[in-house]
Amino acid sequence: MREVIVRLVLVVAGLLLGLAAIEGGLQVAALVAPALFARAWVGHDGGGLRIACVGDSHVYGAFVPPGAAFPEQLDRILHRRGVSARVYNFGVPGQNSFQVRERLPRILARVRPQIVFVLVGHNNYWNLSERGVDAPAAPVSWAWRDLRLVRLLHVLRMSVREGSAAARRPDLRLVDQTASGEHLLLDLGDGVERIDMWRGGHELAPEEVERVTAGDLHAIVALVRGAGATPILLGYPVVLRPERAAVQRALARVAVDEQVLCLDTEPVTKRLQRRRIANLFFADLHPTAPWYRAMAWALSRQLVRRGLVSDGAAPHIAVNSTPSGCSPIVERP
Repeated sequence: MREVIVRLVLVVAGLLLGLAAIEGGLQVAALVAPALFARAWVGHDGGGLRIACVGDSHVYGAFVPPGAAFPEQLDRILHRRGVSARVYNFGVPGQNSFQVRERLPRILARVRPQIVFVLVGHNNYWNLSERGVDAPAAPVSWAWRDLRLVRLLHVLRMSVREGSAAARRPDLRLVDQTASGEHLLLDLGDGVERIDMWRGGHELAPEEVERVTAGDLHAIVALVRGAGATPILLGYPVVLRPERAAVQRALARVAVDEQVLCLDTEPVTKRLQRRRIANLFFADLHPTAPWYRAMAWALSRQLVRRGLVSDGAAPHIAVNSTPSGCSPIVERP
């Protein structure tokens, strides 16, 4: 009996040492060769089209399964249409447009996309983080999921269950939540950082929301173009609050100023409502999976119609026609 116990202890100890060695190797590799891993990740697509989607919870897919947000559904649809493409979801719930602007260079350098969809601005009226407002420090608690081995297994499991596009979503962990905002740990694929979604001492008026949103979108468009990619601005599916109407005005103004394509997604909502399709939105008006599916199909058609990708052929990037504000993503009847 004693020998059995000793052998069991040795087996368990050996297993723990092996796991610790693997974890240590992954930690060292992440420190000494992150750029190498990023280049290998980008090159793995065999030269196909790379599309990065940046923005807030409407990009991330709040409340829907990992494979149901529009970037993941667009990835599957493009493959069905014979387009060799990889769609990356870099949405982060609660982000303001300044936070997208600040993290965009890292995304562009890592993924080297040819097309970048931008959907952001709704949180600008309340989330003043990194816009001259410092959030108080929050305790950072360690969790098992922070182990690189656990995160690697999570990505593999997600790839099997939800598809490879879902496995590329940012890894998020809530650290602290108060009435004034949230502290999150975020991993865009190049290391963990803390990101705050913090309310300042006041909320921005619609006119100020329009001004700061337009300023950030101008900078985002310049960054995307500077990286040799095509920026495409997206509007929100429902415009009820004055703050969101201000974002729509900023989108239209930037589209004209920058001569960049802007797609209004509200016609998707109206078309589905005319067809009496139920459960398009959650109580807080975040889209559900059926709305995302319709949007993904509309985006794929826009990409093909405007010459940004080709069905059944090697994808290519074409110059956008000059827009006059935001165009409906689907044709109005």
